Amino acid sequence: MTNKLPKGVVDLRKPLKGYEGKWVVLSKDDKRVIESAKTLKVLIKRAEEKRIKDGTIMSVAKDYSRYIG
Repeated sequence: MTNKLPKGVVDLRKPLKGYEGKWVVLSKDDKRVIESAKTLKVLIKRAEEKRIKDGTIMSVAKDYSRYIG
């Protein structure tokens, strides 16, 4: 079995490890978390304060066992 992902698919397991249950801003290349918070409201405030303009905002689930992908 190979762990290679199809072209265009990003493996977020490493950058999101330890952020379960939080909101995060991922870097433009999706390789690192540049900000995190318990709530979206706080995350947006922190991102604005740090002038983060590029990135992906997402909620990190505590458990992905119910996701189909």
